[in-house]
Amino acid sequence: MRWIAMTSRTISLCSCTLVLLGLCSAFPLTSAAQADEADVVVVAAPELDEALQPWIQMRSDQGLRIAITRPADTAALTHQQIWNAGGPETRYIVLVGDTPDYDARRDQPHQILTWMIPAPVTSRFGSTSALPSDLPYGDRDGDKISDAAIGRLPVRSAEQLTRVIQRIEAYENSDDFGLWRRSFQLTGGVGGFGAMVDTAIESVTRGVITTVLPADTKPQIAYASPNHPFCPAGESFTDAVLHRYRTGARFWVYAGHGQIDRLELLKTTAPDGTPAAREQWSVESLLNNQNANQLKRAPEGATIAVLLACFAGAYDAPGDCLAERMILADGGPIAVIASSRLSMPYGNACMGLGLLESVYSGGPQNTGCDRIGDAMLHAARSLQSKEKGKQS
Repeated sequence: MRWIAMTSRTISLCSCTLVLLGLCSAFPLTSAAQADEADVVVVAAPELDEALQPWIQMRSDQGLRIAITRPADTAALTHQQIWNAGGPETRYIVLVGDTPDYDARRDQPHQILTWMIPAPVTSRFGSTSALPSDLPYGDRDGDKISDAAIGRLPVRSAEQLTRVIQRIEAYENSDDFGLWRRSFQLTGGVGGFGAMVDTAIESVTRGVITTVLPADTKPQIAYASPNHPFCPAGESFTDAVLHRYRTGARFWVYAGHGQIDRLELLKTTAPDGTPAAREQWSVESLLNNQNANQLKRAPEGATIAVLLACFAGAYDAPGDCLAERMILADGGPIAVIASSRLSMPYGNACMGLGLLESVYSGGPQNTGCDRIGDAMLHAARSLQSKEKGKQS
């Protein structure tokens, strides 16, 4: 599995924006002799060229052909430059650089503008009317069906890019084929967010375990709901989850509630024994921008994180969103897939299940798609086709 980038995925059918932040998909790259022969188009500012060279060499050695273009002053112009450099054979687009904050214009030369696209589902509820997404960059012909996988490395400096590339190289060159590669960690941050949300989260959990994962997968489930059979013992749910993270897993999936800088769950306090006593609920931060550095896992055995929660992938927010902080942490995931705005449980479930089915279904040793970018593209195209069928 290789693919590095933070990819914003917006599917209007589900009102879901999933951002893939930095993974290693070992797709090889080499300089393309002709534009329509490029397997990969990389968008990067000249200031990042030197730091990017080891990654380009690694991909070239793997056999992929690369074309490089520069960020433009608008998303539309950047799209035009991407497809001037690429063509029908282009399978991957990699954006190297963060996007400007949503309330500011591009103020750094290495930043790459994102798109803001309508969000018809959430807007009906008086919430998010538009979603930031890089997905339109992958649509070559404007038919709203993705033609190439799109990802973004949300780095703000050449030094950050160097560290990320070093982690990618370590991950892809790892010969550690221990049990962690068959492990699948799923954390449900439920407990009082409402019957509909809690039921949807539990349904996703059940569907992943019973219909998606191969028989030899080792699922580890942590459910933040009191008295639930999968609620880990101990006083701190967060400590239990972080401990499991450190043991390693191919995927670390969170389904629950999120904010720009944190994942949340509800914590109960037992009654004090008096007749009128009732359980007390309080919000607990499972993971946030402050404790993301407690993610301790060597890059040789890093996980791919999928955050099925609102806002955790808001890569255009001032500062870092949680997904960015996780991917830039030395012990963090090698890729993070997260929502860039408010997302509906149904949309999260459709995209999350579609992604995992693309990874695990078929292929040698149940690997499905060889690269996480291919899996994201397959899941996105499936939902886009359904949406287009509804409109026709």
